[in-house]
Amino acid sequence: MTSKMGMIRLFICLGVILHIGALFSSATSPGIQAVFNHTYSGSVSEGNDIIYPFTHNTSNVPYRKLRLSAGFEAVFNQTYSGSVSEGNDMIYAFIHNTSKETAIRFHFLSDDAVPDFPILVVVKQPRSVFSWTVPYVSPDGKKYGSVSKTLCPDSSNLNASVEETIIVVVSTSSAIEVNFTLTGMFVDDFNLQSDTDITFSSDPSSPQFYQYEFPEGVNMVLVRAKSPNDTCAYFSVQKAECPIFEDVSTVRYNAGIFQTMTLQAAITVTRDKYKSGRFYVVMVVHSNDDRCENDYKTFTPLEAQYTGLSERTKIVTLRVEHTLEKYWKPVVVTLVVLIAIAILSFVIIFAVPVLIRKMAKSCARAVDSQEESIQADANENNIEATGNTEVVFVSNLSTKKFEKMEKKYNTYVWDIVTVSVFYALPVVQLVVTYQVVTNVTGNQDSCYYNFLCAKPYSWFSAYNNVYSNVGYVVLGFVFLVLVGIKHYNRVHNNELGIHKHYSLLYALGFALIMEGVMSASYHVCPNRANFQFDTSYMYMIACLGILTMYQKRHTDITASANKSFALIILIIFTGFLGMVFIGSLVFYIIFFFVHMLTYIGLSAFMYCSGTTPDTDVFFFKRIIGLYKKAFAVCKSEFYVCKCVSKSEVSNHLARGRVVPLIVGFLVNFALGALGIATKPLDFATHLLFIMIVNMVLYMLFYLFMKGMCGENVLPSFLLLVLTIALWGTAGSFFMKTNSGWQDSAAESREKNADCSIMGFYDAHDIWHLISAFALFVSFVYLLLLDDDLDQTPQKDIPVF
Repeated sequence: MTSKMGMIRLFICLGVILHIGALFSSATSPGIQAVFNHTYSGSVSEGNDIIYPFTHNTSNVPYRKLRLSAGFEAVFNQTYSGSVSEGNDMIYAFIHNTSKETAIRFHFLSDDAVPDFPILVVVKQPRSVFSWTVPYVSPDGKKYGSVSKTLCPDSSNLNASVEETIIVVVSTSSAIEVNFTLTGMFVDDFNLQSDTDITFSSDPSSPQFYQYEFPEGVNMVLVRAKSPNDTCAYFSVQKAECPIFEDVSTVRYNAGIFQTMTLQAAITVTRDKYKSGRFYVVMVVHSNDDRCENDYKTFTPLEAQYTGLSERTKIVTLRVEHTLEKYWKPVVVTLVVLIAIAILSFVIIFAVPVLIRKMAKSCARAVDSQEESIQADANENNIEATGNTEVVFVSNLSTKKFEKMEKKYNTYVWDIVTVSVFYALPVVQLVVTYQVVTNVTGNQDSCYYNFLCAKPYSWFSAYNNVYSNVGYVVLGFVFLVLVGIKHYNRVHNNELGIHKHYSLLYALGFALIMEGVMSASYHVCPNRANFQFDTSYMYMIACLGILTMYQKRHTDITASANKSFALIILIIFTGFLGMVFIGSLVFYIIFFFVHMLTYIGLSAFMYCSGTTPDTDVFFFKRIIGLYKKAFAVCKSEFYVCKCVSKSEVSNHLARGRVVPLIVGFLVNFALGALGIATKPLDFATHLLFIMIVNMVLYMLFYLFMKGMCGENVLPSFLLLVLTIALWGTAGSFFMKTNSGWQDSAAESREKNADCSIMGFYDAHDIWHLISAFALFVSFVYLLLLDDDLDQTPQKDIPVF
């Protein structure tokens, strides 16, 4: 009821104030006593207004006749005190010359106004009307008696200085007089300048906005905001037009871009989205920090105490910088480097085998010279080299037909292609939808970019994060070509060398390509909901890499594609559970025990040279047999074994095989304990780190055992050193987190950092490029691993 009376008085005020001819220098037609449900016709022009007073009774309360205090001309930068009550309003007329360099801001303070009978402030400009109430009541019920607003500039007067009169009407429906103060002021630094800092303060009842105009020839800028305090706020870029969305309830619905902010925020702005060449930068402070916290709290509106001066004042420093507009240089440089790597890899593939053959011939004479003495030692100890059930050679595990095993391993390629098609298509569709929604709504809280180094292109918000995955795709194709060449030149011999089955290597190459596709898809709009897209194929690569090494000397007993992908599904599901039970101590403890039991079982399997108690018995009985074997090994006496390419002489398995397995156990135990101690929110990365470490450990184990058996390890050793160096370098960049979906969007932006290379790539982009190279070198290591044994009889190649 009171609100209706207030609106009626507002319309009357806007008409009656025009009677003050001395102030407005305008001619006002005689007021017409108007009645409801009747249509009136008229005409107006500048300075010639018509007043229509409508009088009515609300309920049974008699209407009080409106009285205006004497209006007077006001000047800027001076504080005026006054009081208003129901039917007794105040009018101020501010006359000034418009300028595009300044804006006008009004500050209003009242310690007496209450929400039930607020003060209504109406500001009439020549082409618009702006109003607000005092006190300002936030969505959570907090009240602010101090309110400041900047008027939206008249765009028609930006290029000319025109005298303009601004009328401020102050009214209330309170029967008791309410005191207030009013100050009008100029915002002299309203126009932001490139590479120049501007500092201001803002609070929930006093939003701020500034204007930036693109200089000639500049088409893209980065708008930064920094604050020494972590008070939650909205940071928004809007079109330079009225009205301005500067309230927490409306800023999300503007046609521009907005982010939540604590300590820093950044928005990249392109000219093509702002046809006028200008835009507004708006800062709106929240009355609480719920929106910027990781877990949004459920709150009920508070009966908050009155706050005359805000305790949530936020000091903000704005800066607009020119940023990289043309990306051709980093794009081309990246492709050139990848092509150089491809050429170098082709040289290695064709040059290394020649080197290996030369070294193998020189080593063969040394091995032959030791054979007689070793065999004599074996005879002296009554050990039958080929009859011992503990001694296994490649010939013992390569008895099945080559063509049959070839068909078995070909299934890996078809399975990964099938899985990738059905996995990737909905993923791409989903992330494209995410990006479109982000572009349409302007809500940049839905995607966790490094906004200080987000390079937009077309509809991509962070094209650099997507493009940096090109290394996976290009090097994946290069590896497929390398495998294809090796496959084409393969000369199969059932008696010599390791059986050359290339299907797992093809699967690795395709997985590397898909890792690029899935990582790029994730980085279109990175967030918690789609993070698993980025890690799934890394799990797959780690598993396939270990299987590839294992398959070389265990051709007949290597798991089929169906079993292997079932294991990968289980690993991905474990990663999913880590996302569900995020940060749970119980989950990490359970995972630790499952992790260690799995490692112990696999270690027992590897210690036994790949033999199982009985491959025909039930699966779980075989598992129990493995743990019995592991327990027996722990009690047995280990003897040092000299393993050469033609025989293995030992009653027990080599102590040399135990050492790397124990080291691996300690490393895995440490990783599991670290998980329990830290309970990382990002379990998927924790799991991925464990798998990559174990893949590298198995590579070390394989190379170590080759050396123990007198095989040539130099080329593989050099590749492994390069692999470890690349992984270490890539990991150092990975640890430099520039964003984090584990946090809220505002907290994630606190980690944002400037571009690291060529003004285009950030630390995570460099991780993409170096890790792609590290994976590629790892795959080349697998491709060339046992080429030194091509002329060695299988009955002389030990299994480990």
